[in-house]
Amino acid sequence: MLILAYAALMLSRWDEGCVGSRVAVTFSGVISVGMAIAASYGFCSYIGLFFSPLMNVLPFLLLGIGVDDMFVIVNQYDHMDPTLDPATRVGKALASAGASILVTSATDVFAFLIGECPLIFGYFWLFLVIFGYFW
Repeated sequence: MLILAYAALMLSRWDEGCVGSRVAVTFSGVISVGMAIAASYGFCSYIGLFFSPLMNVLPFLLLGIGVDDMFVIVNQYDHMDPTLDPATRVGKALASAGASILVTSATDVFAFLIGECPLIFGYFWLFLVIFGYFW
């Protein structure tokens, strides 16, 4: 709840009043992270990967990455030309933010694969980040 409130407060443009409120964007981003978590846990259970109680920490790590990506996309959207129609503006913002989101997700995957985290977290973390990126 604290992350939802923080993201909604920081993403909103308060000088525009209720029009600048981005609560729906915040909920959409967190729901997207939740769907990625559900898909990765389901996939890992389907292929029979070992699950330990320590894996319950991983959704919070993915939530941090997902909220960070949400901030990057909204920042790029704010820097686009406001005279463009919304569909073009969103498309250009996603195209511009996609490279930085790819780099952060790829470095997270490689950092966990190179370190000892596969021994600790198994490969759940790998699938969490992959599903989080593509969801």
